[in-house]
Amino acid sequence: MPTAKCRHYKEAPLVAIDALPTYQGQEARHKCAVCAYAAGYAAGLDDGFKEGMQRGAHAVMILGNALRSDDVAALTTAVAHANWVLQGGGEEAG
Repeated sequence: MPTAKCRHYKEAPLVAIDALPTYQGQEARHKCAVCAYAAGYAAGLDDGFKEGMQRGAHAVMILGNALRSDDVAALTTAVAHANWVLQGGGEEAG
């Protein structure tokens, strides 16, 4: 697969870089699209990042289920449970 290389010694698939718009947004964003791709790719390989994403998805599921209820106590409990999951406790995401 052809790759794009930047002056910072990073690589990204050319098809991904060619699909990006020229203007990428605000000042705080990456100035180099290839570096941004490489950073995102590396984060996706990191087990800690994956675990955090799974915990976040699990917390959203907990809250989504609680929002279907009229019971304020159940919602309060769900918020506490979701926060506990995000802090690293509780059930595995799934």
